[in-house]
Parts: sequence; structure tokens; C-alpha cells
Amino acid sequence: MSRTEPTALVITRTWPDKPGEASHGIFQRLSIFLDALAGRFASVELLAFPPKSADTALFRQAYLEHLRSRFSPQVNLTTCHREPTPTVWPMYSRYLSNAFDVDQQDPYLAIATARHIEAVRSMLDRKPDLIFAHRLHAFTPLLPLLRHDMPPIAFDLDDIEHRALARTMIKAPLWPSERLRMLHVPAVMQRERRAIRASAASFVCSAVDAAHMRALSGRDTVFEIANTVPGPESAVARPADQPGRMVGFVGSLMHPPNADAIAWMIDEIWPLIRRSHPDACLQIAGAGTQTLNDQRRLPDGVEVVGFVDDLDAFYRRTDVILAPLRYGAGTRVKLVEAAAFSAAIVTTKLGAEGLKLDCGRDLLLAEDAPQLAAATCRLLDDPDLRQSLGRAARLQYENEYARDRVVASVDAHFRQILDARRG
Repeated sequence: MSRTEPTALVITRTWPDKPGEASHGIFQRLSIFLDALAGRFASVELLAFPPKSADTALFRQAYLEHLRSRFSPQVNLTTCHREPTPTVWPMYSRYLSNAFDVDQQDPYLAIATARHIEAVRSMLDRKPDLIFAHRLHAFTPLLPLLRHDMPPIAFDLDDIEHRALARTMIKAPLWPSERLRMLHVPAVMQRERRAIRASAASFVCSAVDAAHMRALSGRDTVFEIANTVPGPESAVARPADQPGRMVGFVGSLMHPPNADAIAWMIDEIWPLIRRSHPDACLQIAGAGTQTLNDQRRLPDGVEVVGFVDDLDAFYRRTDVILAPLRYGAGTRVKLVEAAAFSAAIVTTKLGAEGLKLDCGRDLLLAEDAPQLAAATCRLLDDPDLRQSLGRAARLQYENEYARDRVVASVDAHFRQILDARRG
């Protein structure tokens, strides 16, 4: 597509731990929109709010070079440090006094100061033609500046934040009293509603989420933009005449639902798999997973491989992808990626939530540890079923989640927003 518009402004709290590892789920999501923006706009101004400890001049330059090489030489990067948030909060101020004020809640508090509002104001003074707000955090310093003559806003909610918060507090609070954060859910819902109503178009990961947020906001301007990842050009061929032994999990350990899934897999699911398949091997890949070697004693057959540069090689040696997810929101990028690589997948109903992948055709679903272990063992023993599921999942990837298709859909929304502004 030709670049027909002058400038887009991107506001994001997202900041990578390492420029070269800006590839896990949240960055894959952001990159969809950056691809579309870079194709349509002559320049893209990115305002990011990194943690104070991470924003060195050297790191900033490395990340800018990554953005320019990946998207467009006309990407520019401006940063404004987050404020440090308390590591220890009195219970009243952490859970109760801020229940009705999102800007006083962690993680919104870190970018809710006058300094952050002024950083956004300064970028708005440059008169961008479109504002792209990346996730709900981006509205924290943007909302106080809303006025009728602003450029149109495109808003990617991505995960539904109130749903993610509620599920986390129900399933995996860090400590029992943290369940009091359930009191924050109504205020987050109200912030989501207000952000959607301030935006020309808002985006979520699935049709189910889009219907939910249209009902919540009372607006029909909420659209599905599927998660996507770059995949191989064609389906991955796999041996069809031998039992399997390699089970894989891919996901960043810093994402709490992944950390929970890994712990459940190691403690309860993997011993059942090894009982019937003593030569089976589990490989755990993803940013930060290498710390598992220091955090816990790993059982026999479990290998931590950390961040993987060569995904093609990893998936080619993996017979079954096991993703025993118990909470979270949005759609799981790891399953879209596995489908792209023609992998046989075992996951939970929640893991497959919102994805156009059907049980029995594209993957297998199970809910408790014995069922997940049994489904994994079934696939290890049945190469024909692995092949069938992998081919079907790849076909769904091509039809629903291919990157070019998704980016083109985003660009069509951007074009419609801009055309509507011109009247």
C-alpha cells in the first residue's frame, strides 16, 4: 500500500526487556498495527512510557533501530519514564481508597502524572492525522486532553482488561487479600467504556470479545482484529509413521497465566505423561523461562530452552504443543503460532477461547490434569491424528490468521476512519 497520510501518533506503555526479544504476544499484537501505520503514513511518531530502570540512551537507540528496520525508516521514538510505584502498599490504599479511580491503580498510576500528560500534549501539538492508543493504559494521560477538534483515535483494547483482572483475582491472586482488587473491576469497565466512546474505532481479539464490548459501551464501533504471527510460507511436513516423544510449551514466563500453566504442567500433568511414556521429553521455551533452572528442581524429561531464535527448528522437532492455560483474557498468540507451524495442539477450553479452532478438527481440548495428560499421550501414540490436526490448524491459520490478511484489515479500518474525518 502507498503512504498517503502525513503522520500517525502511537501511544503505548509497552517496552521490551531487550530490543531483539520484542516478539512475544503483546509485541506481536502491537506490530500488526505498526505494520499498517507504516504502510499508510509517511511518518509514525511513537511515544512510549518505559520503566525508569530500562530506559538508557543505548537501549533506546537499539530499540529505535529495531523499529526502523522492522517497520519503516520514518518511525521516530519519544520516551517518558514511568513513575516508580510502591513495592509495599498499605492495604487500604492498595485495594480500597483507589477502587473508583483507575488512575490511582497499579499499573495505570505509573503514567498518570502531569509529566505524562504534558508528554502527550507535546506530541499532539505536532498535529498528527491519527492517534493510535495501544491498550487501555494509553488513555491514562490521553483522556484529560480530549477535545472536540482532536484527530481521530484508533484504540486497540487487545485483552478486555476488566475480564483479565477478574479472572486473575479469582484464579491466581498473589496472596489471599489481593482478591480485594475485584473491587477495581467496575472502575476499569467504566474506563474501557469511556475509551471506546472517545475513539473512532476500537479493536479486540475475537468476535466474542467484540460483541461483549459493543454491549458494554453501547457503540457499534468495536471490531475484531485477530491476533497473528508470521508463519512459514507453507504447511510444515511431519513424519507420519512413528510415535512421538517431544512435547513443547512456548510462552513468556513474565506473563502470569503462562507461569501458572508451566507450574501446573510440571507438578501435575507431566508426571502422568511420563508414567505412560517414560521416554517423553518436555521442552519449555520463551522469554524468561531459563530462570526456572534456578527457581525449582525440574523433573526428569523436562528441559528449559529459554528464548528461541529459530522457531521453525523448535516446532519441527516438537510432536505436541501442550498449553494448559487456566486464566487470562483475549486470545492466545501461542496457539495461533502453533497453528501456523502445523502443530498438533492440546489446550483447555479457556486456552482456545475466541479462536476459530475447533475441538476434534483443529486441536484437542481437556480441562483437568488427567484429561490433559491423556490427550497428550493420545497424540504421542497416533501420528495420523497429529498430522490431521496439524493440517487442519494450518488451514485455519491461512484462512483466518495469516498476517497479511490481518494487517490489510487494520489498514481498511484506518482508511475508513480517515475518510470519515474528511467527510
